[in-house]
Amino acid sequence: MSRILQLRRGGTAEHENFTGQIGEITMDTDAKNIRIHDGETPGGTPMARRDEIPDLTPFDYVVEWQMPTAENNHTWYRKYKSGWVEMGGIFDTPGKGYQSIQLPVEMADTNFSAQVTRAAGTSTSAIDCWIQSPGASLSTTTLLYYVATQTGLAWLVSGIAK
Repeated sequence: MSRILQLRRGGTAEHENFTGQIGEITMDTDAKNIRIHDGETPGGTPMARRDEIPDLTPFDYVVEWQMPTAENNHTWYRKYKSGWVEMGGIFDTPGKGYQSIQLPVEMADTNFSAQVTRAAGTSTSAIDCWIQSPGASLSTTTLLYYVATQTGLAWLVSGIAK
């Protein structure tokens, strides 16, 4: 024989004067929703029905991400539903000259924004750097930059991902 679970129930007016126990669930038969109680709030907290949840289709939101860790060379990224991606990290290889950064997300094309700045907590000496060498083709997977006087650089790339 099957069992039936029946919750405590009542109309909206009854709920407004009722303070349920912590974790108690009741049904509002007028509003046709459930309410979660915390032992303090009269009426509890009504839960939204599916038809009350707004359509998120027109909004952009993060669908994939990576937090910076030692294993991923301190890089991070946020990829949005639209394909937009923001990524960055700290590049701390000592020395001068051309340096390269492997991007954690491949870009759709070379039409993206890239920036290299001094990382927080590094020395205040001037940064002499530029993205890509003169005449070099921009890559969708690697950021090449030249640095003359600084290590401990933060980099940021944003644009459309592949």
